[in-house]
Amino acid sequence: MKNIVSSLLEKVIEGNLIDANEALELAENAETTELLEASNKIRNINRGNLVNLCGVMNIKSGKCSEDCRYCSQSAYYMTNVKSYDLVDVDEVVEFAKKYQEKGVNCFGISTSGKAFSDLNKEKVYDIYKALSRETTMRLCGAHGLLKEEEAYRLKEAGLCCYQHNLQTSKEFFTEVCTTHFYDDRMNTIKYAQKAGLDTCSGGIMGLGETMKDRIEMTMTLRELNVMNIPVNTLNPVEGTPLGDRPVSITREEVLRNIAIYRFIIPKANFIYGAGRVLLGEEQHMAFRAGMSGIVVGNFLTTPGNCIEEDVEMLRNEGFMLTSDKGSYAI
Repeated sequence: MKNIVSSLLEKVIEGNLIDANEALELAENAETTELLEASNKIRNINRGNLVNLCGVMNIKSGKCSEDCRYCSQSAYYMTNVKSYDLVDVDEVVEFAKKYQEKGVNCFGISTSGKAFSDLNKEKVYDIYKALSRETTMRLCGAHGLLKEEEAYRLKEAGLCCYQHNLQTSKEFFTEVCTTHFYDDRMNTIKYAQKAGLDTCSGGIMGLGETMKDRIEMTMTLRELNVMNIPVNTLNPVEGTPLGDRPVSITREEVLRNIAIYRFIIPKANFIYGAGRVLLGEEQHMAFRAGMSGIVVGNFLTTPGNCIEEDVEMLRNEGFMLTSDKGSYAI
């Protein structure tokens, strides 16, 4: 009789989707090595050996009106994060070009704050227009809650993909943030898709959520047809409500979660994001568990790995960068 891993692997390879109960059974009963090997097989079938390199730049920092309990940029908490308003267009273009020279094929810019409508929108449009002229990278933006007409304007300016994380399940979200609603986040994703933008949305492990919460979030992403999914682990920031507690997830749990996410959405581009320092020298294992993208360089408010070291790690694992082929995987 087939065990749970081989049974669900066969189901996925045949083109069928697993449900939440099956994913939970996988989480509770699968042996780790077998689970990772199966997920790696699913990744290889659906994504091949191509990996996206994503670079990010925070172009407006701090003084955010939202109370997200993990976030160093929230005005509710006393952190050491530097606050600044929108940076100049030329500075963004110069920064982006340096990433492109190092093989980055997707460049994301982020702004602190609740909603895109709170920004100097015309300046943001000008930044995307300049990036479209001066670089060949795929452009991604994360600017908070979005209105439908704003999504159309961003696409016209050159934006390719809108990034807005769900962070966790709908049930657990009120433990993470109380100043806006989960439905606001889902509506932002829908507005971006209606405007013809690709969407990028994921979550954070280690906020105090359960495995059931993580699975439910991933099921919601599947229902929303989100195909670019950052996988982050909490990196506690001093001064935030979650900053004085140890990360409540182990290395093995991180890898198992990545694998289960791949089982749930086999064709997605799972992007290795913030908090990967938790895996230490075993960061390469995330790709054996099912990852197909990686955020390189620094993160929004925390330092990351050297780009060259990440590239070397990927090549040692037998992966090819999408920039090597002159194409973008989404």
